[in-house]
Amino acid sequence: MNDNSSYDLRELQALRLVRAFLRIHDVASRNKLVELAERIAEAAQSDESR
Repeated sequence: MNDNSSYDLRELQALRLVRAFLRIHDVASRNKLVELAERIAEAAQSDESR
C-alpha cells in the first residue's frame, strides 16, 4: 500500500468508528468506548517507541 491508500483506509475506518459511536445512545457505553480507544492508542504508542 502506498501512503495515500493507507491514509484513505485510516480515514474510512475513522468514519466508520464515528458513525458507530453516534449510534450509541447510552452515555456509560460511550464513555467506556472512549476509554478503551484511549488505552489501545496509548498501548500502540508505547509499542512503537520500543
